[in-house]
This record gives sequence, structure tokens and C-alpha cells, in this order.
Amino acid sequence: MAYIPTKKSDLDARLAHLLPDYSHVPPDARIIELLQTNAPPTPIERITFEATVSDTPGRIAELDSLIPSTTSLLRYLTNDRNQAIENQANAQKILSPSRRLPTELLTNIFVRCLSLHDRRGSPLDPRALHWTLSHVFRKWREAAIGTPELWSTIRLDFVFDRFLSGRRKLQASFMLGVILDRARPHDLNVMIVHDDDISTHPAYAVLLPSARYWKSLEVFALLGKFNFLSPCRGYFDRLEAAIVGNQRL
Repeated sequence: MAYIPTKKSDLDARLAHLLPDYSHVPPDARIIELLQTNAPPTPIERITFEATVSDTPGRIAELDSLIPSTTSLLRYLTNDRNQAIENQANAQKILSPSRRLPTELLTNIFVRCLSLHDRRGSPLDPRALHWTLSHVFRKWREAAIGTPELWSTIRLDFVFDRFLSGRRKLQASFMLGVILDRARPHDLNVMIVHDDDISTHPAYAVLLPSARYWKSLEVFALLGKFNFLSPCRGYFDRLEAAIVGNQRL
């Protein structure tokens, strides 16, 4: 079987030295002709083919020894490229302008986001704006926790809010306590929706001590279901507006 000099210029010069100096050539027309018939080779051709049969195993073994090295090189280059991409992304993240924002400006942005945000969702939902902002990274967390306005709207829907029912009651009560703690001493805007007695609900016990901070109160309940507010009588120091059902007091 014939050999030809390897055309190393076809490969990147930095890797060309890894290639063998000679490469095998594809079958020529004569070999194809012999393969398509049962004709015997000429004596000279026979010598060439016998040399191919005897010499090729060694050549194959040599190539076999190079393939794992080449595969290892490819794996190394791929891994190193991936690491380079990760390092670049990390550097860009660390250099993000958001990391350099003054806390005062960050707080103003958070409050602005709050004004644009739909507040009809449950404040107990981990996906709510105040929780999301406090779980980006430490600086944002500190700014969010230190912005009482983010936590000052309390909407408790005991009818439809899944976070206030079933096995989530205790977790919801804990989260409500966290919200109230972070909202202090800011005025609170409270909305309560219920159609049954909530005096035994753990969230009720957490909410009531904050009555002195309530600036506005909306209660939507069945007629005669407002006695749960009785313990708060005399503690509505900041209350400016209240809505019961659809009637403003």
C-alpha cells in the first residue's frame, strides 16, 4: 500500500507536529478493478500487497497509540475552553454595575419596582417581589430587608390563598412574622379576606399585635364575621381609612 507525505499545512500549525510524516493513500483504479473481479494480481503487485499485509498491523498499532492521546488533547481543549467561558462569565458578573449602586439608590429602585408591581398576589408566595429582591445576592438582600416599604402591604386571603391553608399554615405564619418584622416601623396597609372564623388560624395570632401600625384596613367577609378584630379595639393608633365589605367607614 502506498504512502504519501502528510499535508500538514491543512492543519493548524500549532498541532501539525502531532501528525505522522506519511499517510496512507486511498485505493487507486487498479485496486478497485481487482476488488471487482476475481483476477489475480501481477507478480509485482503481489509483492506490494504482501508488504501491505505484513507492514500495516504495525502502522495500525502506531495510529492506535496516537488516537487516545489525540482524544485526551481534544478533551483537554474542550474542558479548558469551557472553563475560560465560565471565568469570563464570572468576571462579567462581578463587574456588573448593579454591584456598585449605592444603597440609597438601590432602595429607591426597589420602591419604584413596588409601585409598578401587581400587589394582588400573596405576600406569602416565595415568588413575591419582596422575597425575590431579597434573594439575589447579599447587597440586594440587605437593601431589601432595610426597606420597610417593600413589606408594608399585607394581603391575607383566607379563602383562596393556598399558602394559608393545609400544611402550609405554620410556614405561612412564620413568613408573615418575618414580613411584619421587616416592615417596622412603617405604616401597614392590611387587607383581610375570609368567609369563616379565623381566630384559631396561626397567622391571625401573628397579625393582630401589629394593629397599632395599620394605616389602612380592608376587610371582606360574610356579614357578622368581623368580631375577629375585637381584640384590637383601642390599638388602631395610625388607622386613617378602613373598608368593610364595600362600605367605607
